[in-house]
Amino acid sequence: KVGYIYNGLEPCKNDSISTSSNIKADFNIPAGSPLCLMLGGYKPMKGHVFLLKSFKLVLTKMPKVHLIICGHGSQEEIAQVTKLVGILGLSRNVHLLGFRPNAIELLSQADVLLCASQSFESFGLTSVEAMMQKIPVVVTAVGGVPEVVVDNEGGYCLPKDDVVGYADRIVALLSDDKLRMQQGQKGFESASRLFAAQVMAQKYYNYLTTT
Repeated sequence: KVGYIYNGLEPCKNDSISTSSNIKADFNIPAGSPLCLMLGGYKPMKGHVFLLKSFKLVLTKMPKVHLIICGHGSQEEIAQVTKLVGILGLSRNVHLLGFRPNAIELLSQADVLLCASQSFESFGLTSVEAMMQKIPVVVTAVGGVPEVVVDNEGGYCLPKDDVVGYADRIVALLSDDKLRMQQGQKGFESASRLFAAQVMAQKYYNYLTTT
């Protein structure tokens, strides 16, 4: 018999999150502008092409939205994404960063987390991190992600080729404060129930003491 135990995270208390950096000020983003965040490497499987095409549609409806992409990547990988940003005319609204260790600090300043993976996404740790912070997520149904983000229970889970639908969900969350808060709360409750470190530890204990 094969079983599984989900990875668990310790919930981060708000008073422990550093506020030393204002990410909007760092990039001259107006304080009132909606902010989307993608945390992930620059490898093609992470879906930057899909994400940027979708984000271009978002801007046709909400031109003040900004997107920050942050993660590891080779010079060549980052150059390819940078080139695509230019080709699509997104340079004013898309900001590319390298890896940053303060992911929780970035999440605390974002309105929505985006994950556009196209293959090989085993779990979706960043989605759990966002849900623990009551940040709604919009993801693609790849690998184990649909187990982490159930559609309409903390955000939205779309087919990996649905560029239009993905954009529509982003717009829905950013244009409706009540919906965004509701989805954030749902995500927090789901993550606390399934992906908390204490839950993971208890399941390992139960397994080790009953087998």
